[in-house]
Amino acid sequence: MPFAKTAPKNYGDLVAAYALRLHAAAGEQHHVISPLGAWLLVALTAPLASGSGRERLENVLGCNAETARRAADEMLENPHPALALAFAAWYRGDFGEGLDAWRRALPPCATTGSMPTQAEANAWAREQTRGQIESMPVQISDDSRLLLATAVATEVQWERAFDLVPAAELGGPWATRVNRVMRRHQEGNLSVVAHTEAAGFVGVSRECGRGGLDVITVIAAPDVQPARVIAAAYDIAALSAGLPSTAAFINAFDLPITGHAWVVRERVLTNFRGPQRIEKSEVTIPAWIAETKLEDLIAAPGTGLAEIVRAILGQLPPDPRGDGAGATQVARARFDTNGFSAAALTIVHLIGSMMPPPPRQVIERTVEVRFDRPFAVVAATNADRISGEGGVLWRGLPAFGAWVTEPMEPSEPDETEEDWLSNLPKES
Repeated sequence: MPFAKTAPKNYGDLVAAYALRLHAAAGEQHHVISPLGAWLLVALTAPLASGSGRERLENVLGCNAETARRAADEMLENPHPALALAFAAWYRGDFGEGLDAWRRALPPCATTGSMPTQAEANAWAREQTRGQIESMPVQISDDSRLLLATAVATEVQWERAFDLVPAAELGGPWATRVNRVMRRHQEGNLSVVAHTEAAGFVGVSRECGRGGLDVITVIAAPDVQPARVIAAAYDIAALSAGLPSTAAFINAFDLPITGHAWVVRERVLTNFRGPQRIEKSEVTIPAWIAETKLEDLIAAPGTGLAEIVRAILGQLPPDPRGDGAGATQVARARFDTNGFSAAALTIVHLIGSMMPPPPRQVIERTVEVRFDRPFAVVAATNADRISGEGGVLWRGLPAFGAWVTEPMEPSEPDETEEDWLSNLPKES
């Protein structure tokens, strides 16, 4: 996609196009991402790139690097009232003249300085995400050379809370997954069914939070691929914001009586004084929560993070031990009866890594221990990080003990605790 030669009046379509690449990196499982957080990080650092790397970044951003940087600076200095935005650039050792000049040109609201401790970085993450994310998604060590981070957070209340109804009224396979779901009734100027290029006819929920944040939910026919439904949702969001969009809402009198996600009920009112046609809507939707960590974003195509890392390494004095880098985003969101909250951290972390020693001959001896009959377990506290009298108090204090006589089937590799709990036998 060729980038814009002139500064756009609105960056919503550029960030929406960028968002589809992050969704692709997350795959088709339950997830949440922050395209704004990642786009901001790329935009803030894009002027460091040159040559073909800069051209690729400008195609990723949708505009030239200077325009994206100015937009990012303005977003940070004058954030939307419904959003908290923050950026940090921390470094250790020789930073280099080029990166130092870039750092000094950052907006005054940006956090810059020497590499923080893990506790200090975690405190920054908690503060900037309004307590929704407790810690940085990376471990800071003596080898950490550069850490860039953006934070995006929001917490809004609906103008009016949802009504709650039995989940059986939702129908479908989810009706047995929960006990209750949420319902909203509205009248006039309906925006609950739309036609989109990406996904055809879709059902829509649009919730407006106090402070100016809309939460758009889109459902398509069952045979539509998730990527196309996601694209349709961004198109509907543009339509709702009054931006260029190929989507269009359909009024109640132009809809078929039944659709993949809706039914039209009709009745005739007698002796009623008012308009000849009345449109109403009823949206029933479950609450949800999602947490996602994307750990290998440098390898994710089209995000621009690989180009950013190469540009930074080109400016950063080389570490004689070699340099490693990673890019991560962690995000969480909650959509519930009374409102919507979400937060995300996007991180680029450069690390000086020790070069492996030259090969040499060694003697290896392996001791194999097999726990093939009942065994005991003790879980005791480790006070290595607690100084003074507190360390004495907590050192070696047994917190749990066990005698194991019944082994169980292990979980699958990479299975989460939530997955494991969901597979436990249900009580009768």
